[in-house]
Amino acid sequence: MSIAGKWGASVITVNANKQVSVTMGSRPNGEGTIISQNPDVILVNFPDDRTYIGTLINDNQIQWCGLGSLGTNNVWNR
Repeated sequence: MSIAGKWGASVITVNANKQVSVTMGSRPNGEGTIISQNPDVILVNFPDDRTYIGTLINDNQIQWCGLGSLGTNNVWNR
């Protein structure tokens, strides 16, 4: 399983150094890193919001959890 790919209107790319970029159309790109593999877990800072941890929970879903006192959860689907 790989977290890289198209997720709805967003695209996640991962380079050879495990650096992550999340392109979300008109929003600023999120940047981060893979912090664990099998399953993939990423730590991404979205400059217009906050830092989130994204966990690949199956081939077609990422569970996002916001860091900080306002922790939020949502799921992205392929």
